[in-house]
Amino acid sequence: MRIPARSSPLQRKVEQALRRRGAAVIAGFGLTFALAACRHQHRRQENRSELRPAAPMDLRLAGRIYGSVDFDGAPPALPALKMSADPFCASHHQGAVANPELEINANHTVRDAFVYVAHGLGGYRFRPPAWAVELKQTGCMFQPHVLGAMAGQKIQISSDDATPHNVHFLGPPGADWNLALPPSAPPQRRRFPSSSASGKPIEVVCNVHPWMRAWIGIRPNPYFSVTGGNGRYRFPPLPPGNYTIAVWQELYGLRQRQVKLLPHSHLRLDFHLGGRPGGGNG
Repeated sequence: MRIPARSSPLQRKVEQALRRRGAAVIAGFGLTFALAACRHQHRRQENRSELRPAAPMDLRLAGRIYGSVDFDGAPPALPALKMSADPFCASHHQGAVANPELEINANHTVRDAFVYVAHGLGGYRFRPPAWAVELKQTGCMFQPHVLGAMAGQKIQISSDDATPHNVHFLGPPGADWNLALPPSAPPQRRRFPSSSASGKPIEVVCNVHPWMRAWIGIRPNPYFSVTGGNGRYRFPPLPPGNYTIAVWQELYGLRQRQVKLLPHSHLRLDFHLGGRPGGGNG
């Protein structure tokens, strides 16, 4: 029997605030809770966004949706990254550099899968948090490889490397940014004003180092998660209703499941990937 994913510190603050308020109807002004004290949470991407709907959300009957992204069978063989073109980059790694397009955890789950509520929250509007999520370049690799942010939230781009980078966001018109980051350049910040209609994260590449790639999932609400070393995800409390839950993985693309969340229920929804890759960049 699997143990449900543990709540994040931010999610526990949300739950504690709900209990203190006696599970009253949560309005946009009241749902800030104490999240201003959690600005450090932007460094971790397992759904660290601020939960402040601009429309009232009744959480008196709220339930939870959680689960894991599992990998069935043997993973495909991926070529190691080749960094010999830049001696600085090569010097920061010993031996072969693993390809980050698919990382399987020890428990046969998938790291860096982007899981989110695709449909079911259309009646609510959420304000983005004040803090920024960070995309850093270290050892000629993007860190993290996959991250999530809310539409309108600040994204900070920085580099620790003593070699130049050129960060190219392959976003929609008006958000196709090309940022030069020479050594010791100050961090730069950008915002995506709206989420992707397709649900696919936005690709980020380095025009100097072709092996560098990252993905940013932009969502209109804070109900998203990037799986980590245990392959699990867990959303904040949701009102009862019908939802479409989606998972995107770089090689395996987008998958969706429809679920019905009952009052006060805890619904486990696992996704299974495997077999021949396909659809990841489509």
